Amino acid sequence: MEQKIKKEKRMEEDYLEKAFASLHIQIAYLDAEFNFVRVNDAYAKGAGHEPDYFVGKNHFDLFPHEENEKIFRKVVEAGEPHTTFAKPFEYPDQPGRGVTYWDWNLQPIKNDKGKVEGLLLSLIDVTEKEKTLRDYARLATAIENATEGILIFDQERKILYVNPSFLKASGFAKKDLLGKKTYLLRSDLYDEQFHDEITDVISRGKVWKGPYRRQRKDKTYYDVEMTIFPLLDSTGNASEFVIVERDVTDELKLQQRIRQIQKMEALGTLAAGVAHDFNNILLPIIVNTELALRDVSKDSSAQEYLKLSLEAAERGRELVKQIIAFSRPSSQEIKPIKIGPIVEEAIHLLKSTLPSNIKITLRIGDLSGFVLADPNQIHQVLLNLFSNAVHAMRENGGELRVELDNVLLDEQEMEKYPELKSEKCLKLMVSDTGNGISEKNIEKIFDPFFTTKSRGEGSGMGLSVVHGIIKSCGGGIETHSEEGIGTTFDIYIPLIKDQKMEKSIREKEIPRGSEHILLVDDEEFALKSLESVLKHLGYEVTGKKNAKEALITFNARSDTFDLVITDQIMPELSGLELSQKILEIRPDMLILICTGFSDKINKKKVKEIGIREVVLKPLKMSEIAQVVRRVLDKRAEKI
Repeated sequence: MEQKIKKEKRMEEDYLEKAFASLHIQIAYLDAEFNFVRVNDAYAKGAGHEPDYFVGKNHFDLFPHEENEKIFRKVVEAGEPHTTFAKPFEYPDQPGRGVTYWDWNLQPIKNDKGKVEGLLLSLIDVTEKEKTLRDYARLATAIENATEGILIFDQERKILYVNPSFLKASGFAKKDLLGKKTYLLRSDLYDEQFHDEITDVISRGKVWKGPYRRQRKDKTYYDVEMTIFPLLDSTGNASEFVIVERDVTDELKLQQRIRQIQKMEALGTLAAGVAHDFNNILLPIIVNTELALRDVSKDSSAQEYLKLSLEAAERGRELVKQIIAFSRPSSQEIKPIKIGPIVEEAIHLLKSTLPSNIKITLRIGDLSGFVLADPNQIHQVLLNLFSNAVHAMRENGGELRVELDNVLLDEQEMEKYPELKSEKCLKLMVSDTGNGISEKNIEKIFDPFFTTKSRGEGSGMGLSVVHGIIKSCGGGIETHSEEGIGTTFDIYIPLIKDQKMEKSIREKEIPRGSEHILLVDDEEFALKSLESVLKHLGYEVTGKKNAKEALITFNARSDTFDLVITDQIMPELSGLELSQKILEIRPDMLILICTGFSDKINKKKVKEIGIREVVLKPLKMSEIAQVVRRVLDKRAEKI
């Protein structure tokens, strides 16, 4: 019996020995002074040695670690086990191995009297698991902090996760969405068929990508670029779905603004050609009508007819000015001005015609500095905006608010107005409480000839002219409107330091003269009309329709001419080219360019060539008389 017990004990010990040796868990048995008694094969292999290498050696001689040594001593002293999860460790004799992570347990071994006589150290290598967990943690942090909105939902369309960016953009709280169906987030701008098409794509394991106008919790809208893709399980089936979306609302507004600017530039180019042709047509109508009025008896009925014709021509002339102001109003008198007095004057004029049910509120801040602008154009801007505001409130009345302030735009605001060259600006706000502008029309309001007014109430040029004038000042303009609430125009014009103000030139009486003028214009009716006016003013005139013929005439008798008046846009030779050739023959010759559109002329080049003045058609008789006399009287002055 005793032999049988001994045999069974040996067998038990053999089994334990085999188990100790073959366990994948790394096990080390240490005495109370932390000397290795024995280790299993897994421990030895993990440390890169044979099991016998450790026997008799002190644990902290091989693996010095102050913190771990304190833990070991505490277990011996207290007799209580200690467990640590994912503890980082680096083998001192294997620097290339890097940091490893271990779940380890330190178990005290006690004798019959309860005294700790050794320690059993068991280690499980969790390096790969820990790296995976850390990768997941990094991924989760990235998703949580991503600027894109991210949402995950299951096959039943139940929302499982939303990141902070999605919540911030949509206005929902996490409790509003988690566990709810994605139907809650559907925009009312799309029908059921649209959403069904998306569902069909992603349910087949494909990716859907496209623009989407999402609806916030408060029912307002914002634009996103949305991507929806499935998460496939090990069998290849879609178990969950991910929505990733980027808020592109500001980006689309900027693109829309750029498109508007490009459209305005294209229309401006077209307007330049239209203005040139109109001016050439209007010039003979105006001056010949003025000449006819002088010859027709005041008692004649023809006087009234001619006056009506002249008034119509004057209206056409003003329309052309508006077209030029829209396209590029650089031909105007741009100079340093203060806008405050102009605003006050415009308000004063408006009050006399304002219906009693409309109230005006004017606030002018503590203004300093000047802007570069034409005072007449700024007055025109104000009258156009005031007129539109009053029209919007004519039925129900309301309040017209006008505010003027110096502002300093931040970087984000500067991005909204790419045309602005300075962050220091004068801000003009014109706001009404009228019927507002619909979303479909807000993009068109600056287009020439676009109007929502009834036939005969407006030409549709007002706001396009405003846009052109503000652009010429290097400024920016933005419109905010809501139907039934009202409309606000915010205008920003860069401030300048120069405070010099030019004196206005008083209108003079019609001056006359007797000098000899060479007149060149390829438009026959313009040529004949100008020739008639100049002769009426007492001048001797030689008219030429062809620039080359004019050059031959001048070359033959250059000393007989006192002044050359030429058009700019002509075949064969332009006005500038003709001027250069004339000045090569006679450097002191006085030259005046009279053109239909002055922006076609480089002002720097005009000055370099020596041309005395450039004026814009059509001119009234008094204006022609003044400019001709002004140039002739500068004969003695230097260029």
